[in-house]
Amino acid sequence: MMKENLSSISLQSLNYKMKAIDLSQNKIKVLPSEILLLSNLTHLNLKSNLLEFLPDDQRSRDGKSKRTYHASPNIRRANTMSWINLSKLEDLNISDNKIIRLPDSLGFCSKLKNLLINGNKLCDIPASFSELTNLESLNFEWFMYLDPPQQQYQKQEQGQFVIQQLRDFCKAAVEIVGFNQKERPSNRFNQDQRSFSAFLCYFHICIKTKKNQI
Repeated sequence: MMKENLSSISLQSLNYKMKAIDLSQNKIKVLPSEILLLSNLTHLNLKSNLLEFLPDDQRSRDGKSKRTYHASPNIRRANTMSWINLSKLEDLNISDNKIIRLPDSLGFCSKLKNLLINGNKLCDIPASFSELTNLESLNFEWFMYLDPPQQQYQKQEQGQFVIQQLRDFCKAAVEIVGFNQKERPSNRFNQDQRSFSAFLCYFHICIKTKKNQI
């Protein structure tokens, strides 16, 4: 379904047996929530579309919704419409869209190894990112704004330090320290404040600390 100029996805085209879906380089604005029911998915490519958000049913994860999802005869029933269903997902490419926020339940994709989120309009990172312990490569342009600048595409051994620090950042609730009086921000950031500016401050400390240890 790559480069087919699609603007939407037919539910009839989805099947729970699918292991790989390539919807890249289309004109899709809304991704149907039913895609989160494809529990056998290992590869999902949504690159270069017009997506502004990804589906994520908060009510189901909070236990406030008891409904059962059953999109079509080709898709199995589920009690939740969440990324927790995609426990086999290893590769996710959502680069070059217009996404502002990542789903809170993305961290439930525990087998995720390769994640490409560059070229979006992200304003923060979900706390659940700290649970992506098998992540091996990450493409994220925020890294380029660090001091010193880091590669946008972090992978293999040299990228593990940066990826681990990003996981720690999403889990942290610490006071910003290590700056002189003129530069030091007075605010704190926590799991609800994983913004771009907090990201820069946190990494400034981490990189400086690593240099001092060498």
